[in-house]
Amino acid sequence: MTDTALVLVHSPLVGPLSWRSVAQRVEARGVPTAVPSLLAADGVPESWRPQADAVASASASLEEGARRFLVGHSAAGPLLPACGAAIAARGSPVAGYLFVDAPLPAPGSWFDTAPPEMARMLRDLTGPDGRLPRWSDWWPPEVILRLLPDPTLRQQFCDELPRVPLAMFEEQRADIEGWADAPCGYLQLSGEYAADAAAAEQRGWPVERLESHHLGMLTQPAEIADALERLLSRMG
Repeated sequence: MTDTALVLVHSPLVGPLSWRSVAQRVEARGVPTAVPSLLAADGVPESWRPQADAVASASASLEEGARRFLVGHSAAGPLLPACGAAIAARGSPVAGYLFVDAPLPAPGSWFDTAPPEMARMLRDLTGPDGRLPRWSDWWPPEVILRLLPDPTLRQQFCDELPRVPLAMFEEQRADIEGWADAPCGYLQLSGEYAADAAAAEQRGWPVERLESHHLGMLTQPAEIADALERLLSRMG
């Protein structure tokens, strides 16, 4: 993978810390990485535009001519086609896409495909300012304690969580034609994304499944780095 570079895109609901430990391990193997921050890129309508621009700006820090693979976790998955288009507009076509415990890109808004009970929960959680509480506060406290038992890591993770606008879930996603012509792969970390992993397999993509959890990049970075390397080797 000497000419490969990874752009590790965090979910807009969390922060770049979610990828940093994986990035360190990937770079230790000689693969350059970029970890963009989407924390300031939540303007609506069309929040995907500043988010894609932030990813393209981070990608520009990588060596010219490197084969850039976009890796998106969770809610970053549907953003990857727009990010790829923004990078290509700067003269560096994306070599492929990797989805990590993420929904696959689809037309429409998040609410169009969300389970009704989840949509109701988010509307009920929305504050008077139109923003949601931090992602960690969507769930009972024991959920985050179970995912991130180390108190220091948990505090660091929670400290950078943004309060995103509900409107971000209502806006129409970017409709980018031809993005799936590039090689794609899928890494499943939790049971909640079994259907997405199965859909990726049906498309003929290479799929890896780990016994982990949705924030496994924070607690099992070496295993995640290994799985990404295996997927990249299968994607060509």
